[in-house]
Amino acid sequence: KVREFKRLQDRADAIHNKKKT
Repeated sequence: KVREFKRLQDRADAIHNKKKT
């Protein structure tokens, strides 16, 4: 289940990156 969590974090990170820019 770690891979699923990493994928979710990756998506959240991408969303945060777009909002920060």
